[in-house]
Amino acid sequence: MNKLLSLVLIFAFVACNSSSDSSNNGDNGNGGGPNGPSAVVDKDLELVTNITQNVVSPKVESFVNYASILAGSVQAGCGGEAQKVSNLRVIWKSAMMDFHYLEAIPFGPLSDNNASLKRNLYSWPDQAAGTVVEVQIEKLNKNPEKYKFKESRMAGKGLDAFEYILFAKLNNNDVLDGASEVCPYMGLIADDLYKTSQDFKKLWQDELDYVASPDGQTSLKKYMSEITTSLYFADKNLKDRKIAAPLNIPTSLGLSCDSGVNCHEYLEHSYSLLAKEAIVQNMQALTDVITGFSQKSKTVGFGYKDYLKELGADDSVVSFSSKVGSSINSWEKLPSGEEFYESVKNYSTTDCSDGTLCSSYKALQQVTTWMKKDFISTLNTGLPGSVQGDND
Repeated sequence: MNKLLSLVLIFAFVACNSSSDSSNNGDNGNGGGPNGPSAVVDKDLELVTNITQNVVSPKVESFVNYASILAGSVQAGCGGEAQKVSNLRVIWKSAMMDFHYLEAIPFGPLSDNNASLKRNLYSWPDQAAGTVVEVQIEKLNKNPEKYKFKESRMAGKGLDAFEYILFAKLNNNDVLDGASEVCPYMGLIADDLYKTSQDFKKLWQDELDYVASPDGQTSLKKYMSEITTSLYFADKNLKDRKIAAPLNIPTSLGLSCDSGVNCHEYLEHSYSLLAKEAIVQNMQALTDVITGFSQKSKTVGFGYKDYLKELGADDSVVSFSSKVGSSINSWEKLPSGEEFYESVKNYSTTDCSDGTLCSSYKALQQVTTWMKKDFISTLNTGLPGSVQGDND
């Protein structure tokens, strides 16, 4: 059975049981009491609305804005209005960090159609960007009249292609102008990034319109299932792929390497050296959805933590949700850039004191274990298939 459909059916089952209990108990719709399942039905809309409008929407707007500025700046530079590469790097980083926030809660457009939109914007863990971009630049510059932009090869466009050009092909003190050999190809990927980001903007607005529509209002359990499922990016994608693999910690992904030799090659952002920052943004998104925090307004709305309270969850379950945020602090304190990459190369489990990679990994591991046990069992949804049997 389809994973999402399974979640939907379970949510529907809970909702139906709540309604049945309410009528059988003669409690005028209050179900099993103030903290019973039926009391939460009215909170479904509050949770979905806050997450979509106040947590995710501002980041979508910010990402689209920075992606548009980046594309426009490249076009301006290659059109004769010289642009400092240092400035382009800053703009790219802003767009990239917004993307990492959004990829960690990939419901809606970023998960639709086998995540094709997401992969058009950023194709990691495909690490072929450098090779693909070099080949495409050579082909285009050699025979521009016959060149056709290969839209199907994700690694040759999007944010990862920009990263390779800005951090490997160009130096920080360079200036991008019409004479730059990278301009013809950068112009193409700039156009593509602008178009894809605008598609994202439209699709996200369609998502908001759906949630506010009568059909959306009657499908809140389905939507909550999708949001809940998206949170488990923190397990396989973040904990296992982005962190455990480079540290040579065994996982169900089956990736292997030689510690101290090539494990660091599994790290993200080998050109800009922003792997740690990407991890922090992933964790921040998870934290904000659970707490209901909006990065734009800096206010706390209704999040999963509040939803757990409405379900009558044990205090220990609710209080642990605060550790999701505190685990970010341990990662933020780690060194950045080349120092971080060196610490990954020299990773050791013999030192797991505070402030080490080992302790930071274990802090995240505790969070994902909580998510796969107390958190999900309280929500009565069952584990998403991708994390079943992996209660590490």
